[in-house]
Amino acid sequence: GCRSVRVHSRREDAGAGGAWVLHAEGVVGGGAEGSVPAFDLTAWPPPGATPVDVADMYEVLAERGYDYGPVFQGLKRAWTAGEDIFAEVELDESAHTDAARFGLHPALLDSTMHALGLQTADPGSGPAEDDRPALPFFWEGVRLFASGPTALRVRLTGSGDDTVSLAMADTAGEPVLSVDGLTLRPVSVEQLAGVGGGGGLHEVVWRSLVTAGVVEGPVEAAVFEV
Repeated sequence: GCRSVRVHSRREDAGAGGAWVLHAEGVVGGGAEGSVPAFDLTAWPPPGATPVDVADMYEVLAERGYDYGPVFQGLKRAWTAGEDIFAEVELDESAHTDAARFGLHPALLDSTMHALGLQTADPGSGPAEDDRPALPFFWEGVRLFASGPTALRVRLTGSGDDTVSLAMADTAGEPVLSVDGLTLRPVSVEQLAGVGGGGGLHEVVWRSLVTAGVVEGPVEAAVFEV
């Protein structure tokens, strides 16, 4: 069956009667037994596709407002073929031990979308005056077929209105995840600045260590033979 999921938060200083803010909602459920993905990425590199140089891609993305740390810089190779973008992404080696904890490691999932930067401008062209970072807003038809990969083959297909579909496979071409539709929305610097940097949800609390009392006076020793 399916279950509804909602993610809310509220300010720490809001008190018990403070309003909760809805950030995300969706429906999740188990997939049909034996369902077959409607894509095939076993032929690789993609036949007939044109290679794209992505050596400076993260410098270009930084100019557009995307500041990715080392673990999130997973885009390694890319190709284009008509409306499709193909990419190879890899999880940073420092995060490999965490890959098995997730259906798909967040940094690896994020890296699958970095090749979308090829749609907006050529590497090295610099930012456009009205170029605002676009962030994931709406996910539709997400299906997970395997878990824990550290590298992926990806196909991204634009369908207009800032929406793209994604197909992902492991390095052997076995399906990992598909997304029927991912809609992006632009966000301004002012919107991001207005959020502010609140404190973390976790904090360190010092607890005194309770030790056994010190025994005063002489201590008798026992000797055993084995």
